[in-house]
Order: sequence, then C-alpha cells, then structure tokens
Amino acid sequence: MKKIIIVLFLFSKTIYTQEKPKVNSIGFGLGNTISLFLKNSDFNKIGSSFGFFDEITGKPSFFIDYKNKSDSFNHYRLNIISELPIKVNDTKTYNNFFLSMGIENDFQSIKNQKLNIFYGSDIYYKTNLVKNKLSTWSFFSHGFGFIAFIGFDYKLKNDFSINSEFNVGLGYHQNKNGYADPNTGRILIERKFVSNKNLSIGLRKSF
Repeated sequence: MKKIIIVLFLFSKTIYTQEKPKVNSIGFGLGNTISLFLKNSDFNKIGSSFGFFDEITGKPSFFIDYKNKSDSFNHYRLNIISELPIKVNDTKTYNNFFLSMGIENDFQSIKNQKLNIFYGSDIYYKTNLVKNKLSTWSFFSHGFGFIAFIGFDYKLKNDFSINSEFNVGLGYHQNKNGYADPNTGRILIERKFVSNKNLSIGLRKSF
C-alpha cells in the first residue's frame, strides 16, 4: 500500500508540473554597455550622428525586470532601469530612473529551443531620485514616453538564460536640472530621444 501511495504521489507531481509550465521570469543585469567601451565624447558624437542617442545614455545603468508569458502571443513585462547611483557625502542620487511596462512578442519563424528573439514596445515614466540621511526620497526632472525594443534570450541549464536587449524611444521630459522658464514660471519640457537599455547584458531565471 505504501508503494502504491508513493507511485501515485510521483505521478500526480508529474501531471502538476506538466499542467503548470514556467511562464514567469525575473531578470537583472547591466544596461548601456556601449558606454563602457567608449569615451563620453565619442559616445555623444555617435549619438548626434544617429539622432536617437542622448546624454541620458552616457553612463552605465542597472536593470531589474519581470516577464509573464502565460499568453502565447503577447508577453507582459515590467522594467526598472536606472543609472548606477552616485554618492556625494551622505547624499545618494539615482539619475534617469525609469519605470516601464509593455508587451513583447516572439519571432515565431525562429524555431530554436535555446534561442528566443523578441520585439515589442514599452511606455515609461522617468525621474531622478535623491536620498540622504536627513530626508525622505525626493524626485525631480520627470518625463514620459514610449520605447521600441528588440532582444534575445539564450537558455542555459536549470531554467536560467542570458539575455541582451536594445531599445530606442521618444519622450517629453522636464529640463534635466528641473528649471522653469524665468519669464512665465512654466516648467521647461524638452523632447528627448532615449536608449536606456542599449546592448544590455543580463541573466534571467524562469519559474
């Protein structure tokens, strides 16, 4: 009787695993890796020639993201992206902090069990975060817009994969210093071409 119970338990676990495929994943890594190999002057020169880079991409960043692939056509995603923090005295600043969400799709024509190439678009909100010991978090230089992206995941063992992504977007941001027009008092809004995850390198875990 004990052996029968064990067999039934193992069988039920197998069915449960089959009925619940791993559709969620969490990733993290380093964005803006192009800036690690180029000087700021060279980076800005490339940016001006292509027209879609901005000074916003002049420093490396980190990212954390979540993806849900329960839908075979549309995959939903949430991203947090920020430049690496700068600490001066007791003040820590996270410049160009992005919170974005959107939809991605797989290239269905690519039939490879390990390699997955995807594309899609996000909408984003952007700000700068400042924190010191004597105050709570403060925010300045806000913005919003949309980003188009393309990337790939390459599966490794134990549900891990390496991934890379490139994006290009357009948005409307406050002046980076938070300045207002001295004559009217209105906050200055500027159109920005952004790419905050160009050639990112990361690791992803599915569950």
